[in-house]
Amino acid sequence: MTVLRRIARPAVPVFVTVLLAAAPAAAQEAEKPWNFEASVGISVFYGASDQTAIGLDSKYDYTAESLEFEVGGSFDYAEAQDPGGLSYVSLRGWGLSTSLDYAPESRLSPFALLNGEGSLARGIDRRLSGGLGAKVRFIDEDAAKLDFSLAALAERTEPRHVAGEPDVVNTQGRWSARLRGNRSWDDRRYATGFVTSWKPALSDPSEDYTLDVEATFDIRLNGHVSLQFRLLNKFDSLAESRGARDNNDGRFYVTLLTKL
Repeated sequence: MTVLRRIARPAVPVFVTVLLAAAPAAAQEAEKPWNFEASVGISVFYGASDQTAIGLDSKYDYTAESLEFEVGGSFDYAEAQDPGGLSYVSLRGWGLSTSLDYAPESRLSPFALLNGEGSLARGIDRRLSGGLGAKVRFIDEDAAKLDFSLAALAERTEPRHVAGEPDVVNTQGRWSARLRGNRSWDDRRYATGFVTSWKPALSDPSEDYTLDVEATFDIRLNGHVSLQFRLLNKFDSLAESRGARDNNDGRFYVTLLTKL
């Protein structure tokens, strides 16, 4: 039994306790200029091997007059067993993101962003990127939202060190295109959402690109807590060239999500 599995098993009763204790009704709150959400998720099945994964995410945003600031962070960790029964770390990744939007309530708004990430599964020790872009809102209602953004990024990628291989740091430009939407119903008791992000390199977009897809379904348990089913898939066309096992990295989480 892996160390993470020994930790995850006691977490299941905690999940059940929260589910049973949560009241279905949500109290009405006065509108505030800030929002915070945090989540912890456990993978219930993933791949063909005996594997347990945990994911942590948080996000904070603040709106003041014509500016909106957002910062977020994530951490993923998983352990698996090889055919011989030995445990190994199959997933370890982190991510940080910040953005600043001007006129966030307008149909078209410019923004600046700065991101950082690292991923064992994709062979990335550190990847930093930043740039400028614009976002257009197609639907902006209380129960439904849909927007598209396009940005130009400068990116620096440091691959994970491979014994006997030279460390090659790659600096280049990328486009970043994102389509995002969500929909809620039954007075926001149920909600579904998706985020699709495509980042092709300026120099060779057909051979060097990343494609991230996230889909969620939320069931609100009370005014601040929701049960979320989350599917996350990340594809990096050059991951194997950096020593990763596969270009594709996917997982499914059952998550408790708290919003303040």
